[in-house]
Amino acid sequence: MKIKKLGTLNLVGLIGDGSKTTELWNRFDEKTITVAGNAYEVRFYQEDACDCFVGIEEDSSKSTGLMTLIIPESEYAVFDVLVANGYDSENDNMDKWLVANKANYKQKEMNHKKYVVEIFSERFNEGIVEICIPIERVCNGTEELL
Repeated sequence: MKIKKLGTLNLVGLIGDGSKTTELWNRFDEKTITVAGNAYEVRFYQEDACDCFVGIEEDSSKSTGLMTLIIPESEYAVFDVLVANGYDSENDNMDKWLVANKANYKQKEMNHKKYVVEIFSERFNEGIVEICIPIERVCNGTEELL
């Protein structure tokens, strides 16, 4: 696990049911140009529901039928997931890290939903996906407020 800052992500893609990710990617592939850079999954959680956005980083949509999603600049707790072990193989470690660090960090939300950003970079060829949990520092009373 590492903490890193990512700038604003301007993504274009599709959103749908988080339990049907393969179908979303197939629909995306039918509508899009060739993917030259990273691909992304952004998962939004609210209670027992999960919506998933699949797409690529691009300044504007060059294909019809795609939506734009802007993820604001943020600090992230980043976990490397070995695909061979399953995409959910690091879930326990992520939950443990959030609990162990709750005095210093909390998970950020977007539109009142917790979310994570999965990055499929060149490391995906090595069987690794980065799962990034957006975090913000918690003022614990010992820091000066501006």
